[in-house]
Amino acid sequence: MMKLAWLILTLSSVARSDDAENYYRNVNGDQLQPCSSDGMALTGYTRTGYCVDQNDDEGSHHICIDLASADGGNFCTVTGQDDWCSSYMPCDGNSDETCPVENWCVCQWAFASYLQKAGGCDMIQDIVCESINLEAVLAYRRTSGSKYETALNCLVNRCGLDLSKSYMQASSVTSMSDMKSAALAWFLAAFCVSVVAFIVYKGVKYPSERNGPMRNTLLEKNSSDKEVNKSKPIV
Repeated sequence: MMKLAWLILTLSSVARSDDAENYYRNVNGDQLQPCSSDGMALTGYTRTGYCVDQNDDEGSHHICIDLASADGGNFCTVTGQDDWCSSYMPCDGNSDETCPVENWCVCQWAFASYLQKAGGCDMIQDIVCESINLEAVLAYRRTSGSKYETALNCLVNRCGLDLSKSYMQASSVTSMSDMKSAALAWFLAAFCVSVVAFIVYKGVKYPSERNGPMRNTLLEKNSSDKEVNKSKPIV
């Protein structure tokens, strides 16, 4: 019985992991591809190589830019940051070595500012569409402001997107917070099943243990009373 409960808990954990792994989509509606690869510095807010973060329904590091591309204004220079764009960081696939920063996941809000400061979509570095998280498009669509509209149009033009497709609708995409809530519900349900199974298992296998000490005490008392009665003289 306990083995069955443990199996249920394990399977539910595996199922949640598979759901999380296959959850992310790119702007083309396909499975999200890694932004960095061998020979490049490892990118991603979570340092997994993917443009994902801790809370993808409100997160931001979703835009994959080729910082090594010669076209357009340098991202760091245009946005007024220190020149980490030309630096070396731990490699994708080998953290013991350093590699140049090339494909990099940047904040979708910083990307919108980059477009504005650079002078438009034609004045920026290359972007990697298959590695851009769909959440960026959804965030731009639900956020008011001309620069976010410009950022959305840039992704549409450069990646050849069709905003009328069903996967582009926010209601058709499960948010990461919903997934976390579902995962928590799965875990609690599996935990409850394990606890109930353990209680039933103990009750079936060891029924004599219920009130065992009290029962033994009563038996000993009855036996002692009988011995006392035997020792009393008959009047």
